[in-house]
Amino acid sequence: MSRFVLLLTLSATAAAWAADRASPARPGKLAGTVVRSDDWKIIRGEHEVEELTGNVRYRQTDKEIHADWARHDLTTDQWEARGGVIARFRRGGGDVSEARGERASYDGRSGSGTLRGKSADSPIVFLYYSGDGESAGSGPIAPRGPLRDEGTARSMSWDAKAGTIRLDGNVHLNGQDGESWSERAEYARGSERIVLTGRRPVLRRTDAKWFGAVQADRVSAANAQRSVDADGKVAGWLRFTDAGAAERYLPK
Repeated sequence: MSRFVLLLTLSATAAAWAADRASPARPGKLAGTVVRSDDWKIIRGEHEVEELTGNVRYRQTDKEIHADWARHDLTTDQWEARGGVIARFRRGGGDVSEARGERASYDGRSGSGTLRGKSADSPIVFLYYSGDGESAGSGPIAPRGPLRDEGTARSMSWDAKAGTIRLDGNVHLNGQDGESWSERAEYARGSERIVLTGRRPVLRRTDAKWFGAVQADRVSAANAQRSVDADGKVAGWLRFTDAGAAERYLPK
């Protein structure tokens, strides 16, 4: 689950970063940020609002967001985007994380935001691609290696100041070191732990020495300790790949 946590964190960071850089949202280069759209207008009244329509794109060296339409209320620092919303973040070595949805919103004052899918049948999608081991510089952000991890949910919400991320609705995460199914997934940066709840979540984990699965009312996994905890009507199995591993891993 370790890269899933990274994937969710970077996706939320990319979306929040784009909203932060949306003022002023005039097409052109702004302090290292490129902002483009087919049409731009500013509406002045009780609130001063900037609106971009058609092929909206915010891009900096390692972060970008795309949408069909974006709006920024300069008075309240409220930002929203609709239509084919894509947030991308590039890391060292060329790894790319990506989040796709239909609607996004962000509150610049509180640091909180949301990303939602178009419908129950069209959820938000998270993707993590491995890079080729080299920095891609300032070029377009695009996957340069294989897809390593992916996930879906109906919505994502985050609080940048509190360091929390939450997924809701048919949450499914799938990657090299594990897979999970739940109604809700919550992550707190301070504890580096992801917690699965709702509809009896299931977590499958794979390690070099063991693999197994657990189902319970509440399941959590921590990155640093590579540990899994389960509470409430716990059921599952654990299998070791070598004879001596059981003695090292199981409690005495």
